[in-house]
Amino acid sequence: MNLPGAIPAIYTLEDSIGKAGGFIEEGAFRYDMLNDHQNSGGYQIAICSEDCTAVIKKVVYNAATNTFTGFSTPLVNGIPVTRSFQTNSFDELKAWFENKDRAEYLNIHMIQPLVAFNPYSSPFLLAAYGINNNFKATDVLNRWIWTFEKSKKSNVRIVAFATDCDPRYLLSMRLATGFFAKCLNTSICNRNDVLDIDLPKNWSSWFFMRNRQLFLCFQDPTHLCTKLRNRILSKKAKMLIGKEQVSIEVLIELLETKSKFVHGLVKTDIEPKDRQNFTSCLKLSSNDVLTALEDINNSKATQVYLRLLRSIVIAYIEHDTSIIDRIYHGWFAVFLCRIWQTWLGIIDDTYILEYGANNKKDLFITTPAHFSIELNAHSLLAVCLLVSQQKLPHSALSISNYSSQPCEATFRLTRSISGVFSSVVNFTTDQFLKRAGKLSVLTDIENKSESGLLECSLQFPKHHKRRKANAKKTSASNKIVDLPSYDTIENIIHRSFNDAYNVLSQLEMNTVLQRKKKTTIFEVSSFTRSQFEKKSKIVSYDEYEIYSSDDESNDEPDADVNLSLKDDEENSSEDEDNLSSISASGKCQFRGMRVTDTIPPSLSKSYFCVEIDKKKKFMHKQTACWLLTDNKAALSSDRLTRVQQSNR
Repeated sequence: MNLPGAIPAIYTLEDSIGKAGGFIEEGAFRYDMLNDHQNSGGYQIAICSEDCTAVIKKVVYNAATNTFTGFSTPLVNGIPVTRSFQTNSFDELKAWFENKDRAEYLNIHMIQPLVAFNPYSSPFLLAAYGINNNFKATDVLNRWIWTFEKSKKSNVRIVAFATDCDPRYLLSMRLATGFFAKCLNTSICNRNDVLDIDLPKNWSSWFFMRNRQLFLCFQDPTHLCTKLRNRILSKKAKMLIGKEQVSIEVLIELLETKSKFVHGLVKTDIEPKDRQNFTSCLKLSSNDVLTALEDINNSKATQVYLRLLRSIVIAYIEHDTSIIDRIYHGWFAVFLCRIWQTWLGIIDDTYILEYGANNKKDLFITTPAHFSIELNAHSLLAVCLLVSQQKLPHSALSISNYSSQPCEATFRLTRSISGVFSSVVNFTTDQFLKRAGKLSVLTDIENKSESGLLECSLQFPKHHKRRKANAKKTSASNKIVDLPSYDTIENIIHRSFNDAYNVLSQLEMNTVLQRKKKTTIFEVSSFTRSQFEKKSKIVSYDEYEIYSSDDESNDEPDADVNLSLKDDEENSSEDEDNLSSISASGKCQFRGMRVTDTIPPSLSKSYFCVEIDKKKKFMHKQTACWLLTDNKAALSSDRLTRVQQSNR
């Protein structure tokens, strides 16, 4: 049935979505929209997370911005340059196709508001752009400082940045917090807007982080858990804890000898192929598995390792964990690793030969995982102290929000927004920007409805697991938090050390530790500090001064970009006597292609003026992209295969 005018056209809907804040331009940081989001949400502090995902490498034309998306966005001091690929020359576009890198990944920045008594605060997509792997840790650090300063102008204080365990992100976090890393010609902590953490002097023996921080840093705990799981499943690693090895054979024996009713595991939970299986981490570290392992011989080391994994989950991922328990489990994991590393460092090399290991590094967790455990525990305690000292509001204690999972959720949701006539779950850079725009509008409506801010509320269907998760968030946000005193925190720290020492003593570690006089929190931490100092990084960075907070030149990169675009537009105005020549092998009719003899002046920016077989024609820029594309890019719909493809 035809109902003219009853159903709006697609272009009308897209225009309405754009006016509602759904227009997202590649590489543009939406600070104006962030200011509006802050006003509607009523928050002052937030977490900024950053992550990337593989995309289909395809270049398309965006008529709204008159740009070509799909190329790798250029970075100037880590900051993406918007509208870098604008041209009115077909030859220049052809040169880009031949010489410029296509974007292999899509990088996004999400702002997660920290709002007291409001678990429905939706994350905000700050920016998205295509990139490749050619960036450095100093680029990331500079981008974070720039984001911090620009967000502050939008009345949002970035408390912490959260990412996965990529080595460049990890080094950026160490540089930002001064955690055994230093950036030359830069002094992040000597600013007026830093957070000054008041620490008792005697804590410096085990607390390694600088007490003046511009912002804190968290490694995504979900990624950290998967790294720990992958370590136990690795064929190369032969982790040794005391007299036993952490072994996958123990878990296999558990599966073969115990009923699934007892442990709840399946074979795929101990398969090393899927390296991002977080559900497996939760199942492996469950109390049921730990209890069932007590009946398996030579499983004590594996139990200790899974208890380490369990502590990470309790401290940073579970919503209803109390602050005291978060501190305890976060630092229990720290001291478990410190004592373990100390024991490995002082035992004789001949002792490890019988376990078939050539290097002590293979007997321990990876260095990035160890740094991540330490960084998260230090940042967790710093947040608690800053709230206790009234330098941060109570909403900062929503520790389960300190992660990059808003980025992962955005990737999942945008993959689910595909057309009814398509089963493709992946996207190009341009498709993501359009889908994310729709998603941001929909999410805003849903969260306003859940929070009772809409006059006519809408009931959105929810999966029962999502309802349970929201209920936990609501319960956790409504609890009155009793902040622990300094004495209480110190007692928790010492209790976590003593418990870690006693657990490892069951594997006869204490014999060597006592002989070498490494039995106290101070002695063990001193040894760990010396090991970290050997891995200390000093990075040179010469162009930081243009982004200092007191310098008005913060906006200069944007001004330079606009100037360069203007110059490009002026220089690329085509002379009709110098048209790009294209051969069509005598073809005269171009059906289904936007190649015409004349165009309206209003559409001139969307067309190239070219010469096809010595005849003047106007070719649409998207048609030019189709003409210059010589192969069809594809990306697997299977997550495991997709990750393997992107890592080649």
